Order: sequence, then C-alpha cells, then structure tokens
Amino acid sequence: MQDKNFFSLALSLAQGAKGYTSPNPAVGCVIVKNNHIIGQGATQPWGKSHAEIVALQQAGKKARGATVYVTLEPCVWYAGKRTPSCTDALIAAGVTKVYIGSLDPNPAVKGKGIEKLRQAGIEVVMANDFHREILDLNQDFSKYIQTGLPYVIGKYAMTLDGQIATHQGDSHWITSEEARTRVHILRSQVDAIMVGIGTILADNPRLTARLPSPCHQPLRIVLDPYAKTPPEAHVRSDGHPSLFITLPGFGKNFAEENVSVWEMGKEPSIPMREVFARLGQEKHITSILVEGGGRVLYRCLKEDTIDKLLVFIGGKIIGGRGIPPFNGKGAAKLADTPVVQRFYAENLGRDVMIQAYLKMWDV
Repeated sequence: MQDKNFFSLALSLAQGAKGYTSPNPAVGCVIVKNNHIIGQGATQPWGKSHAEIVALQQAGKKARGATVYVTLEPCVWYAGKRTPSCTDALIAAGVTKVYIGSLDPNPAVKGKGIEKLRQAGIEVVMANDFHREILDLNQDFSKYIQTGLPYVIGKYAMTLDGQIATHQGDSHWITSEEARTRVHILRSQVDAIMVGIGTILADNPRLTARLPSPCHQPLRIVLDPYAKTPPEAHVRSDGHPSLFITLPGFGKNFAEENVSVWEMGKEPSIPMREVFARLGQEKHITSILVEGGGRVLYRCLKEDTIDKLLVFIGGKIIGGRGIPPFNGKGAAKLADTPVVQRFYAENLGRDVMIQAYLKMWDV
C-alpha cells in the first residue's frame, strides 16, 4: 500500500507539470528511503532537468540504497539528446530499486533504460496501479515521438439536444462556469489552440488560459483563408503570439510583430493534414486543442486527424434547428463512421464532460 501511495505522488507531480514540458513528456519522480521521502521532482521545461535529476538533487548522498518511483522509464543517451541520461544518474547515485509506470515510447529509449538499470544490478519493477493514467497523460508525447505529428483534441460544448449554438449563432453560455474553468486548465496543458475564422468573427475569443495563477499560454492558430480577421480582434491586438494560416496571396494583410503567417493550400480550402504535419515539423507542436467552429471540426474529422474528443454537455435544450458540432454533410452509412475506442464521463456541476478516444497511442 505504501508503494502505491508513493507512486500516486509521482503521478500527481507529473500531472502538475503538464503544459510546461513539451516536447518532452510530463514525468514525476519520488525517491524514498526507510519509508521517508528524501527527494521528489517533475520534468522541467524543455532543455532543463528531467524529473529524476530534480529528485536526485534533493536527495543528495541519501539516494544511495534508496527506492525510486518514476512514472516513465528513465532515459538513456542517444544522438541529439539535450540532457544527460537519467538512467546513468540513477546508477551513479547508488539507488537499489526502481518502480516504473510505463515504457518510454521513444524508439531511441524504449526498454533500454530498464535493461541498463538491471545490468547495473538495480531491481526494476513495472508498476501497474496507475498504468492507464500515465499512458493517457502522455498520449500527445507518444504520438509525436512516434510520428512527428501533433496530438489533436477536438473540443466543443453542446446542448442536451446536440447543438453548439442556436440557428443565429448564439452560444453564450451553453455550459456553466465550472466547465469553462476546466477548459482554461486544458488550454494551459496544450501547445496550441486552433479555431476557424467563423469563430473569430462570431465571438472574438481571446483563446488564452485564464487561471488564478500564472500558467502556460498556448500558441493561437487561426485558419483564415482570406485574411478576414479584423485588426481589433483579440488574436491580433492583445500581444500574445498567434499564427494565421491563409491561402497563398492573402498573408500580406497581417503585419503585426507578434503575428506569424503561413500561406498554404489552394482554393477553396486549407488541407488540415498538411497544416498539422508542418506544425509538428517546424514548431515542434505536440498537442493542439481544436476549439471549432463546426466547419473546422468537421474537416478535421473528415480528414481523420482527430485523436480525442472533449465534449462538454450543458443542461440546456435549443429545441429545434441549431448548429451541429460537426457542420458538414456527414457519413451516409453508420458503417463508415469513426468508432470511439473508449471514453470517460465526468460530472462538472450541472454539466457533463466526456473524453472520447478515437485513436490510442499506447506504448
């Protein structure tokens, strides 16, 4: 039971680091000796110390003979790596036992850290108590490190009868403040947020994470084929970084220093697959929260680019024709529709949040 408690703390540390570690995974580590915690840590921002190093620095010489609880397999050295090997550091510190929550999905590391620890005479135990939670926490890293593509989360709030807005476009507010706070937390945990020009013109959103304490702010990406975003829009005028994606020839309409522009595709649309591939390759974006609107979500679904859906269901009923979450023609046959691999439901006050996994990127 004590082992489970220590590992639960390591998972909490990893969860607390989410949003600050990209493109590295969020990892937590706890070092214990004689049933007392002598060191703990989480992954630091990219290029800085990993969780094991932070915990070892706290433990100091007491780490000799200690037990380590780490949510992800300790890394090994490989060409291009920016930080020292955590496996070598654990061996040098003289720890005697390591509990590991999951293999590292990085092909350059997977299984090698465990093998090296065992060769050094250190006992390695694969812990299963929080295996699912650890895998879910780093689905974005798993996909990115294996494919070079960002993990795409489609998010929307809808009424009980399945509408994201009335026929006049009114959507304020479908869900409660508690649900909207959860969205701000989610924003702080991803690399980027994406919306279409329709959402900008209808709502003038800020697309920032607004929480009581300072937090990570994602890059804002706007699909704006004909450069219709007005200069006074928050995404152009508030000083936070934004990336506008237009059709060729329209990017010249943006001149702000804090705004980047990519010209991509050809009439009549911008190809989503190419956008996500370029974001992964050029900007090292590992996770994107696609917040809409319905046309953008439909195109992402149609091009098979969505890995996970976050659906917030508010206790309201429009009771007639409104705007659907996926605003397009849709599938003609149920046999042609995407199948949810698994999902979770959670109550948020008077609302419900559903996490639906369309694709799994487990090790």
